[in-house]
Amino acid sequence: MEQVHLAAKRGYSIQINQSVMGDISVAAPIIDEHGRAIAAVNISVPTTRWTTQRVEAELVQHVHVAATSISKSKFKRYAA
Repeated sequence: MEQVHLAAKRGYSIQINQSVMGDISVAAPIIDEHGRAIAAVNISVPTTRWTTQRVEAELVQHVHVAATSISKSKFKRYAA
């Protein structure tokens, strides 16, 4: 439950070897007009070429912007 609270606070989640061994995934929620997460944008990269620090520095912002952009374009009363 701690990971869920941290992801909600940060607005994104980073998982290492969670679904696939050797993957680092970063995801950000697509939020509806009621403030509910209804989907997510996710990027996975191999641990052989990426570190968690590099993912945070280079990918998190892009994933978060993409999810926010979709939320705002689909839901007029986007509740961030």
